[in-house]
Amino acid sequence: LSSEIKQKVKLIETSGFNSLNEFIVYGENEGLTHIIADENENRPQFLKDVFENEEKFPYLTKIYDSAEHSYDYHLKVFRINYEKLELMGYG
Repeated sequence: LSSEIKQKVKLIETSGFNSLNEFIVYGENEGLTHIIADENENRPQFLKDVFENEEKFPYLTKIYDSAEHSYDYHLKVFRINYEKLELMGYG
Protein backbone atom coordinates (compact mmCIF):
# COMPACT_ATOMS: atom_id res chain seq x y z
CA LEU A 1 0.00 0.00 0.00
CA SER A 2 2.73 2.51 0.87
CA SER A 3 4.43 2.02 -2.49
CA GLU A 4 1.10 2.69 -4.24
CA ILE A 5 0.60 5.88 -2.24
CA LYS A 6 4.08 7.17 -3.06
CA GLN A 7 3.35 6.81 -6.76
CA LYS A 8 0.11 8.79 -6.60
CA VAL A 9 0.76 11.25 -3.77
CA LYS A 10 3.57 13.70 -3.17
CA LEU A 11 4.31 13.91 0.54
CA ILE A 12 5.52 17.24 1.89
CA GLU A 13 7.58 17.17 5.07
CA THR A 14 6.15 19.30 7.90
CA SER A 15 9.37 19.73 9.86
CA GLY A 16 10.79 23.23 9.87
CA PHE A 17 7.39 24.95 9.83
CA ASN A 18 6.03 26.83 12.83
CA SER A 19 2.42 27.24 11.78
CA LEU A 20 -0.22 25.67 9.58
CA ASN A 21 -0.49 28.82 7.47
CA GLU A 22 3.27 28.88 6.87
CA PHE A 23 3.15 25.22 5.82
CA ILE A 24 0.14 25.71 3.53
CA VAL A 25 1.59 28.80 1.83
CA TYR A 26 4.78 26.87 1.12
CA GLY A 27 2.85 23.77 0.12
CA GLU A 28 0.67 25.57 -2.40
CA ASN A 29 3.71 25.99 -4.64
CA GLU A 30 4.50 22.30 -4.17
CA GLY A 31 1.01 21.17 -5.17
CA LEU A 32 -0.36 20.67 -1.65
CA THR A 33 -4.10 20.00 -1.78
CA HIS A 34 -4.84 18.04 1.41
CA ILE A 35 -3.76 17.82 5.04
CA ILE A 36 -3.76 14.58 7.00
CA ALA A 37 -3.93 14.90 10.78
CA ASP A 38 -3.85 12.08 13.32
CA GLU A 39 -3.33 11.31 17.00
CA ASN A 40 0.44 10.83 16.72
CA GLU A 41 2.11 12.82 19.49
CA ASN A 42 5.22 13.34 17.33
CA ARG A 43 3.37 15.57 14.86
CA PRO A 44 3.95 19.33 14.86
CA GLN A 45 1.66 21.26 17.19
CA PHE A 46 -0.16 22.88 14.26
CA LEU A 47 -1.27 19.45 12.97
CA LYS A 48 -2.37 18.41 16.46
CA ASP A 49 -4.42 21.60 16.59
CA VAL A 50 -6.11 20.77 13.27
CA PHE A 51 -6.92 17.26 14.53
CA GLU A 52 -8.35 18.46 17.85
CA ASN A 53 -9.94 21.78 16.79
CA GLU A 54 -10.93 21.48 13.14
CA GLU A 55 -13.67 24.12 13.53
CA LYS A 56 -10.94 26.77 13.95
CA PHE A 57 -9.90 26.27 10.32
CA PRO A 58 -12.81 27.21 8.01
CA TYR A 59 -10.53 26.90 4.97
CA LEU A 60 -10.13 23.17 5.62
CA THR A 61 -12.94 20.84 4.59
CA LYS A 62 -12.94 17.47 6.31
CA ILE A 63 -13.43 14.81 3.66
CA TYR A 64 -12.59 11.71 5.69
CA ASP A 65 -12.59 10.70 9.36
CA SER A 66 -11.53 7.13 10.16
CA ALA A 67 -13.63 7.18 13.36
CA GLU A 68 -16.75 7.34 11.19
CA HIS A 69 -15.73 4.01 9.67
CA SER A 70 -14.90 2.22 12.95
CA TYR A 71 -11.14 2.04 12.36
CA ASP A 72 -8.91 1.69 15.42
CA TYR A 73 -6.43 4.29 14.17
CA HIS A 74 -7.96 7.76 14.13
CA LEU A 75 -6.99 10.10 11.33
CA LYS A 76 -8.70 12.89 9.43
CA VAL A 77 -8.17 14.12 5.89
CA PHE A 78 -8.89 17.74 4.98
CA ARG A 79 -9.03 19.42 1.57
CA ILE A 80 -7.49 22.91 1.52
CA ASN A 81 -9.72 25.65 0.12
CA TYR A 82 -7.12 28.17 -1.07
CA GLU A 83 -9.77 30.67 -2.20
CA LYS A 84 -11.27 30.80 1.29
CA LEU A 85 -7.78 31.03 2.78
CA GLU A 86 -6.97 34.06 0.60
CA LEU A 87 -10.30 35.71 1.48
CA MET A 88 -9.29 35.40 5.14
CA GLY A 89 -6.09 37.32 4.42
CA TYR A 90 -3.67 34.39 4.33
CA GLY A 91 -1.64 33.10 1.42
